Amino acid sequence: LKVMASGVTVDASLKDDFNAIKLGHKYAYMVFKIEGESQIKTERVAENSTYEEFIGTLPPNECRYVVYDYKYTLDDGAKREKLLFIHWAPDSARIRDKMLYASSKDAIKKELKGIVEIQANDMSEVDEAAIKEKVKASG
Repeated sequence: LKVMASGVTVDASLKDDFNAIKLGHKYAYMVFKIEGESQIKTERVAENSTYEEFIGTLPPNECRYVVYDYKYTLDDGAKREKLLFIHWAPDSARIRDKMLYASSKDAIKKELKGIVEIQANDMSEVDEAAIKEKVKASG
């Protein structure tokens, strides 16, 4: 087993994808995957999706990073948006994968500015009610 100070790099196109969602709100969300234990790449993007539809796409036994353009309404009716960075590491994922994603998270996070980070190990932690609480708490 290779010790991971995580030599994982971030694919150059990832920053462009992130800017497309952050500045242009071009996508509802983007999913990133570590390929070949060496590079974080964009796995897929979705232009339109409800939060429920998005949750249904999370792999039950594999880790992923997700950037989600979360739109919500405050109690007073004001509309808000926050970019969520979800580190999806389900309890059922392989330990080695969970370690690789955990040790590589900083590589992708430094590319992504102005986001609310959410660590999720099961569906209850990405439930929309839980997300709304975390988003509101973040200001």
